[in-house]
Amino acid sequence: TGSITAHMTALRKLQSEPNRQQKILQDYFRDHGVSADLAHRIWSYLKVHHFNHHKEVTRSDIDVLKYLPPSIMSRLNAELYLPTFKTHPFFLHYGILNYSGLRHICDAVVAEDSFTKDEEVFEYGKPAERMLVINIGDFVYVHKEFDRLLTLSEGQWVCEPAIWMKWHHYGTLSAQTSGQVMTIPVQKFASIVSNHYKTLAFVCSYARHFRSHLLTEDSDWCWQTDIWTDVDLQGFVDAAMASVPTPRAGRRSYIDEYEEEDDRFAKE
Repeated sequence: TGSITAHMTALRKLQSEPNRQQKILQDYFRDHGVSADLAHRIWSYLKVHHFNHHKEVTRSDIDVLKYLPPSIMSRLNAELYLPTFKTHPFFLHYGILNYSGLRHICDAVVAEDSFTKDEEVFEYGKPAERMLVINIGDFVYVHKEFDRLLTLSEGQWVCEPAIWMKWHHYGTLSAQTSGQVMTIPVQKFASIVSNHYKTLAFVCSYARHFRSHLLTEDSDWCWQTDIWTDVDLQGFVDAAMASVPTPRAGRRSYIDEYEEEDDRFAKE
């Protein structure tokens, strides 16, 4: 209990540090007779270039969470990440087929990363090592070859090809505001899904249809990009689902069973 209290105190101190620094600066100006004009210029500069450039807190920043037992940590991961996964056709159907597998991805694969304004998330030409989804803030994607600029916000997925094939970024993604992304590292994802055999046929079939779309698409812009907002991903899912056995009539899906279990847990 003492360790948890100490970590919570440290977290509150970290969160209040910018306000403390601002108060110290104001007192310093007053005590040393700094002119109002100069104090205002200094204050305005620091406010724009320092105090407003903060990073969102991620789960890994909160050391106290390491004291939670695995069962509770898994529940936290589910509440944090499952709503996002349900917005993507592949992960939604993967969860219907194998909810324990999706929970495993939440526990062992997903991470969070935060960025300050103007900070690069990835760079054109570099190998892609993770799939992303925007959690907080606005980001700008600039395609180097086609001179296109896209603004991305909460809930938009980025760089899905990276988890299905070797991929190099076709543009640069930068934070337009301070923000946070949920990440799916390629190697960890491949390791987890390959060990869940009952959904491996679905995963492989989806990947084949995804890759086939790239190889047959005539327009370069349609596939030479990290942002796949205009692609019919549900069509890939439907084709992949045809290759796996369907649940018997009346059979409840795993996702229903676990959601009911989560509801009971929330009421306890």
